[in-house]
Amino acid sequence: MSPVDSPYTAYNLTETLKEEIYRFTTANIQLMNDKLNAETAKTKLEADKTKLINEKNILITKKKELQIKLTETVTAPTTNV
Repeated sequence: MSPVDSPYTAYNLTETLKEEIYRFTTANIQLMNDKLNAETAKTKLEADKTKLINEKNILITKKKELQIKLTETVTAPTTNV
């Protein structure tokens, strides 16, 4: 019987393949978890971006209102008593 036909070689090959399958499965699960975490982070970032844009728009509106009030105050006639 040649070493290639040996039952021990087939057993070793089977064990090696089982180990590789386990290793690839573990790596695949980790990649899937990483993808889910990345998608969750992306969703949170999008929500934060929207919130910041809304806050920026509110501040721009307040700035314009204050500029109008300032202009009105500066151009209003002053009375000397």
